[in-house]
Amino acid sequence: MTIADPLSHILVMTLARSLLAVQAETGVMLWRLEIPASARRLFRVGPRLMVITHAQVLCVDFASGTMIGAVDLPFQACNGVVNAGKLYVNGTNGAACIDQDGRVVWSVGSASTATFSTDFTMVCRAANGAELWRFDPGAVRSPPALVVGDQVAQPDLH
Repeated sequence: MTIADPLSHILVMTLARSLLAVQAETGVMLWRLEIPASARRLFRVGPRLMVITHAQVLCVDFASGTMIGAVDLPFQACNGVVNAGKLYVNGTNGAACIDQDGRVVWSVGSASTATFSTDFTMVCRAANGAELWRFDPGAVRSPPALVVGDQVAQPDLH
């Protein structure tokens, strides 16, 4: 016997700076949530809806629309993939792994804190701030892509 996903009947859409959830079969509104910035991407991670905005990931309870929390990112996320209960996001200047409760597991960002810098060294830090590794990709920047398990994300190319 297959147990149906109790959240599979919910359709969430973005409208300006709002999220609107409706019952997929009938269109009946289930919840609405105002968010601080326009959504760029939506991901379902278990019982959560992860919303990527300009420089944040918002964590929302999928069933109720309750805001669980927000994670500030040190980069602009342009894509992501979900694998094993975690959201992996990246952008030209960083990457992060976020669990379904909206906590950063690890993140990669520039080693430089200067606004304008020629130092392109990237540093990966654990949630407690400990440095895991560093890498200098040089001055060449390419559109970021992710592969986790059998999931692939490619950025929008404009």
